[in-house]
Amino acid sequence: MKLGLLIFLLAFIIRFINLLFLDLDVDFYLIEDQKFYWEWSLKGAYLPWSQLSSMVLSERMPGSFWFFEFLQWLTNKNLFFALTFQSLIDAFTCVVIFNCAGMINKKYQLFTGLFAVCSPLMIIISSQILSDTIFIFIFSCFLYFLLKFIYSKNSNYVLFCSGLFLGISAFIRAATFPLLFIGLPIIYLAIRSHNYSNKKAIASLFIFFIISISPVSYRLFNNIYKHDTYTLTTQAGSHAS
Repeated sequence: MKLGLLIFLLAFIIRFINLLFLDLDVDFYLIEDQKFYWEWSLKGAYLPWSQLSSMVLSERMPGSFWFFEFLQWLTNKNLFFALTFQSLIDAFTCVVIFNCAGMINKKYQLFTGLFAVCSPLMIIISSQILSDTIFIFIFSCFLYFLLKFIYSKNSNYVLFCSGLFLGISAFIRAATFPLLFIGLPIIYLAIRSHNYSNKKAIASLFIFFIISISPVSYRLFNNIYKHDTYTLTTQAGSHAS
């Protein structure tokens, strides 16, 4: 617990100090994709009152825009405070990574946590208006609950929490959408490791799948019905890669 708190404080202090050295003027700091995320959020992207056309919105997933819209509301569109809040989330991600490593091998837990704390990529990304920070946090939570189910022999609710976070990660970035399907054999093996009967394992796997696909189900069914495609977004090429 004390080490986890230390990881969180170190991570947040480093990220906050980084923000202090940046010129966070919206007109000059936000460029390329950052500007696009901020402006779309200002226009209520993926909300009922959105000022953007549905065709344009088909390029991205709604999750990160909802997140930034919440930050804009919470901070009165103050970029410094929005990035400070995002830095807090990234600091929590470092703790989640620290705890994941601890379940796999206690020997490497502190090293892994400190590596996340000092990761230049995570520090830089947390100071930008991009989907990466919230995505990494949500996806790390998926891994945490999955590992907790595997290593701690916890009940099914932990497994279902991992499914929910996996689904939310796909709601933020479509890159994890295939995992909802190709990850099922691994999830099944994890369930069977608890000595569940085959019937109970299949039932748990089915519930996991339903929970994980729920966050993207409306988007998926809408794309199938209206656009005759099983993909979630129109984004492709180098972005998909």
